[in-house]
Amino acid sequence: MNRNSICHLERHNCIRRIIVIICTTILIYPKTNDGISFYTGLNSIAREGRKKGIFLFLTTQNPNDVDKVLLGQIGTLLVHRLTAPNELKSIQNHLSENQVNQLRKLNTGEAVLTSINLLKDLYIQVEKCNRLHHNETPSLLHT
Repeated sequence: MNRNSICHLERHNCIRRIIVIICTTILIYPKTNDGISFYTGLNSIAREGRKKGIFLFLTTQNPNDVDKVLLGQIGTLLVHRLTAPNELKSIQNHLSENQVNQLRKLNTGEAVLTSINLLKDLYIQVEKCNRLHHNETPSLLHT
């Protein structure tokens, strides 16, 4: 979706609220044959979309998979445990130094929510659902 199509939708009152969800696997694709990266469109949505009621929800396990320009446009992050120095460095502008250090200590189900719309970042603890998911990680310790 480019800027012209966003403006077209706005002129015809077609936009109420659009949420674009991008899965992490799409972020690893290289540039196309004409040299245009997938990020070109995402950067446009991140920069211009908010004004038009289009919101981008981006999920990744590694913030280094996200283009630096795109990451700079993101105003809200839900960050789970990160331990690699290069991953922590990529989001350090979104959190205080103390919070960046706390990310290394988060347990399963814990996260930090940071946003330009929050006065204070939030520590979140998600309770494990009782629903049976049949996706347990196999144990390599017991044979």
